[in-house]
Amino acid sequence: MTADDIPPGTIASMAFWLLARTDRIRQHPGAAHIAASITTAVTRALRAIDRPPDLVFLGTCDSCQAGIYAAHGARWVTCRCGVTCNTETRREQLLAAAHDILGTTSEISRALTSLGRPLTPSVIRGLAFRGRITARGANERGHPLYRVGDVLEVISRDTRPPRCLLDITSLSANTHT
Repeated sequence: MTADDIPPGTIASMAFWLLARTDRIRQHPGAAHIAASITTAVTRALRAIDRPPDLVFLGTCDSCQAGIYAAHGARWVTCRCGVTCNTETRREQLLAAAHDILGTTSEISRALTSLGRPLTPSVIRGLAFRGRITARGANERGHPLYRVGDVLEVISRDTRPPRCLLDITSLSANTHT
C-alpha cells in the first residue's frame, strides 16, 4: 500500500475507497471482523446524530410523584404508574405555578418556549429595555432576574404583531398604491 492508496480524511472519500475495494475486502481473512467494525461505526454515528426528540418536562405525577415528560406536540402523556394527563392542562398548571419564579432572560425563554409560549431572550431584554418589565434582583453572576409572571402578563396583553411584521406590511402596502 502506498500513500496514494490512502483516502483523504473525509467520510465520503473513505466510503468510496472502501467501495472500490469490496472484492478485496470480501476475500480478506478478516472480512467478518472488518464488516462488523464498519457496521458498529455506522450504528454509533447514526445514534450520535439521529437523536430522539427532546422531551418536555410537565411536572410531577399527582399519584406517584415521578417526573412526567412528553414529546413536543403530544396531546396526552401516560406516567409510568399508569395515570394519563392532558399535556395542555399540565402546561397551563406549570405556567400558573411559575408566575412568581425569578429567572434570567435565557432561563425564562427556555421555560416558556418548552411550555408552548415561544419567546427569545432578546424579546425579554427588549421588554426590560422599554420599561415594560423590571428586574427583581440579580443572580450570582450579576445578571438581572425577572419575574416569569411579569413577562407572561406583558406578552398576553400585547396583541400587536412583532415590529418586523408591521414594517413588512407597511412596505407592501406602500408598493401597491
